Amino acid sequence: MKKAYIKEGGKLISAKESKERVFCGYYAAIGYNGGKAGDLFAVLSGPVLVPAYDRGGKRINVGKEFQGMSYDEKQNIWYNE
Repeated sequence: MKKAYIKEGGKLISAKESKERVFCGYYAAIGYNGGKAGDLFAVLSGPVLVPAYDRGGKRINVGKEFQGMSYDEKQNIWYNE
């Protein structure tokens, strides 16, 4: 997966650099409440889902095949919780 960013204080930063909460991983939305299936969210402590963006500030969609799954950066795998 390409590097993902979140918006904090109006700027794009790596989710790992968030000063507000601890970064826990990524989650691909299942597409409810008007969202698109596969839209990527960073999971921060709380838990809080924060929209993930690419380097250019565009929302990342990882595809419907990953909807409802989490991503582990260390192992480079998608999995169901």
